Amino acid sequence: MTMHTFDFVRLINTVRVVRGCIPRETQIVVNIGDFDRSQALDLKAAGVNGAYHVCRLREGTDTALDPEQRKATIRTIKESGLDWYFCCEPIGPEHSPEELAEQIFLGIEFGCFQHAAMRRVYIPTAPLANHGQISELRLAQVTAVVALATLGCPDARSIAVHEPNLLGLAAGANTVYAETGANPRDTEKETTGHRGRDIRDCKTMLYEAGFESLLASPDKRRPLAEAYR
Repeated sequence: MTMHTFDFVRLINTVRVVRGCIPRETQIVVNIGDFDRSQALDLKAAGVNGAYHVCRLREGTDTALDPEQRKATIRTIKESGLDWYFCCEPIGPEHSPEELAEQIFLGIEFGCFQHAAMRRVYIPTAPLANHGQISELRLAQVTAVVALATLGCPDARSIAVHEPNLLGLAAGANTVYAETGANPRDTEKETTGHRGRDIRDCKTMLYEAGFESLLASPDKRRPLAEAYR
């Protein structure tokens, strides 16, 4: 993950190093700013499998980014043969059902590999803090709608909920994320042990939600042992 403006050469070099240190079947997904087709092909050649990219709720109004540029990058991801990871985010109390539906169907119409729902985390000093934060129950409701709507998307392989929680997994998600390093939803420089869940926590949560195995690669599953409980 990078900021919107980033050093592309450094990213490519980092990907190459990481790809050389991990199993071939392990997927590398980038979450970076807008990029063009040439850069997408460079990422793929370096070992990247997919990219997370979103035209966010109220993009261009609450942010300084151009919604059309965000969508152009999404098309680039698809046309370059990378898996496209998408999300209905960052959901706040001020977003109407119509806005959420439009955001959800953007992922379906463009053909996302992974759909998801994420709430905006309340930080008192953030510009949108006056709107507050939705509950995990509301997030689970949106996650359920995402899961049902995504049944009509043949490209979709998984549904995520963020930040990880049992209600979201019970509502239809089957993916959660462990986090380390900087986290835009955390006031700590190292999020592990704070807002960020570690891998064991995520495995335990999946086990508690009733999942019996983990997808270790596109064609390999590993059982979720009771030891994760």
